[in-house]
Amino acid sequence: DKTEKELTERDELINGVVSVGCGELASVQVIAEMFRAFKEKYPAVTYELYAGNADYTNERIEKGLSDIALFLEPVDIDRYDFIRLGVKERWAVLLPAEDPLVQKGYFPQVRVPYTCNMSTNASIMVRNGLGYAFHIEGSRPFLDRSQVCSLPLYPELAATTVLAWKKRQPFSVTTTKFIEFAKNFVKTYNNREQ
Repeated sequence: DKTEKELTERDELINGVVSVGCGELASVQVIAEMFRAFKEKYPAVTYELYAGNADYTNERIEKGLSDIALFLEPVDIDRYDFIRLGVKERWAVLLPAEDPLVQKGYFPQVRVPYTCNMSTNASIMVRNGLGYAFHIEGSRPFLDRSQVCSLPLYPELAATTVLAWKKRQPFSVTTTKFIEFAKNFVKTYNNREQ
C-alpha cells in the first residue's frame, strides 16, 4: 500500500506541457481522446496543439517547438520514431452546396485557379464560387452542409497518419511519459477499431 501510494503521489507530481503539431485531420480525434485519458492520470499536465500544413508541422518539430507531430502519410520518417494510427484519412472534394456536381460527383477537367493550405480557408473560397477544393475529409467535421458539400473521391483515395517524435531527442519527463502512454493507447485504440 505504501509503495502504491508513493507511486501515485509521484504520478501526481508530473506536470508540464506536451506540445503537438498537426494538420486538420480526422486523426486529431485520437489525439483528443489520448489527451483526455492522459489528463485523468496526470491532471497537472497541459497541452498545446498547433495546427497547420505539413511544412509548418515539420518545421515546428525540427526546431523543437513541438515535441510530437501528427503527419499524414506518405511522409519521410527516417529521423523519427513513430506509431501509426489506425484512422483512415479519405480525400474528398469541397464544392458549393448548390453546385450541380453535388449530384453527379464527376469532374470532366481540372483547372487550378488558386491553392490554399488550410481547409477552413479553402471552404470559404469554395463557398464564394472560386472553384472546388481537395481536402482530407476529417479536416471539416463541422462543415455547414447548407453552404458547402464534401464528396469523397471515387475511386477512394485514402492515407494513414503517424504520431512521430525525433529519434534520440531528450524529452522532459512529462513528454517521455506521454510518448510511452501514447504507444499503449494507440495499440488499444487500433485494436478497438478493427
